[in-house]
Amino acid sequence: MQIQCILGIDFMKESKLTLDFDQKSLIIPDDQIKQLPKVEKPVEIDLSDTKLGEGQKQKLRNLFIGFKRLFSDQPGLTHVLYHEIDTGDKGPIVSRPYRYDRVKQGIIDYHIEKMLQEGTIRPIQSPYASPVVLTRKNNGLPPDSPKAYRFAIDYRKFNAITKYPRYPLPVIDDLITNIPHTGVMSTLDLKSGYFQLAISPKDIEKTTFIPCNGTFAFLKMPFGHSGAAPNFQKAIDIILKPVIGRFVSVYMDDVTITSPSFNEHLDHLNQVFTLLRDAGLTLNKDKCHFARDKLKYLGLVISKEGIETDHSKVKVITEMKPPKNSKEVSKFLGMAGWYQKFIPQNPVGNLDGSQISCAALRALALNSREQLIREQREDPELGHIYRYLENPDDGSVNATICEGWSQDFKLIDGLLFYAKYYTTLGELRVYIPLDRFAKQ
Repeated sequence: MQIQCILGIDFMKESKLTLDFDQKSLIIPDDQIKQLPKVEKPVEIDLSDTKLGEGQKQKLRNLFIGFKRLFSDQPGLTHVLYHEIDTGDKGPIVSRPYRYDRVKQGIIDYHIEKMLQEGTIRPIQSPYASPVVLTRKNNGLPPDSPKAYRFAIDYRKFNAITKYPRYPLPVIDDLITNIPHTGVMSTLDLKSGYFQLAISPKDIEKTTFIPCNGTFAFLKMPFGHSGAAPNFQKAIDIILKPVIGRFVSVYMDDVTITSPSFNEHLDHLNQVFTLLRDAGLTLNKDKCHFARDKLKYLGLVISKEGIETDHSKVKVITEMKPPKNSKEVSKFLGMAGWYQKFIPQNPVGNLDGSQISCAALRALALNSREQLIREQREDPELGHIYRYLENPDDGSVNATICEGWSQDFKLIDGLLFYAKYYTTLGELRVYIPLDRFAKQ
């Protein structure tokens, strides 16, 4: 900070100042300089959802101050493991750039410039070239906003020649089951997780992408690259190895810390923060949640009492409009299937509960047992199988064809079940005609 002022001779004598005309400077004796206490700027993290007292919150804030670098706005970069890309003896893959209108081209330019400034990419001359794709985010921003799109690269052709590195990813069901149900829990989210893992220098050229104005390569691991997920998981496992399984659970860039008491939790956080900082990683403070008694994790809610469904996600499922095509049916089944383990083995109609694995579709798709039976019998796809199982001597169906197909289905108390891979009655799946989903 510069301030222009005029100092008189009396002031200079009183303050013992010395003018150095050769150096054009003013020398101030050390004993005339007063040191102001250094005030650490706090790390702004929302703790309003915790049930901590003010004293406990202050202890957390003091811990955050000690790890300010960990909460940087920029992604970190670790070198504990490099992302290597093995293409064997396969030659370079080259694709032409996709064409975009003026608005989307401007959005692509914005993301490229941002990544150049962050040191994520650099210009390159390379025999490889994969095209840029923009995918719309569901964030409600206008279509001309750069933040309304996710910048990605179409690596499908390149991935076809890449050898996939084998490393086990955690089984989500096992991970959730083994998380201790304690009174104090935190979740950490890594800042732009993949971008914190460096590309092996010898493989940088293989990440080359081609917009309409040059070619660029990633210095950090990009999304969409074959092997990105197992390599990232391996890096995190290496970094947090001393604490994983003790009080830490990790799935990709989501880290959960559980402790029986607040004081122990402070110590556990300190250990994890130290490991992450020393590895060069940074956290997204806006997506981290600290010292909660209940946490949302991988689509579920974990608390001292146990595991339960996330009601906000269940609401999305129950309020879905009836699917109209196979793609929408698959989407619904994927969402509903995630919560299958929480759905009691309810019967359809008066069936015994052991005869059907789940009635997840009941509320949405079934109006009545009798109506479902009628629609199964009349279904143009499998109605003939139903009628054959109901009466093998029925001359209206082709017994030769149906006899083979019928091995995959069972008729139980009037309902048709898919039974090809079942080993117990609990694994049977009720067959629901696709046409039903198109009805309003």
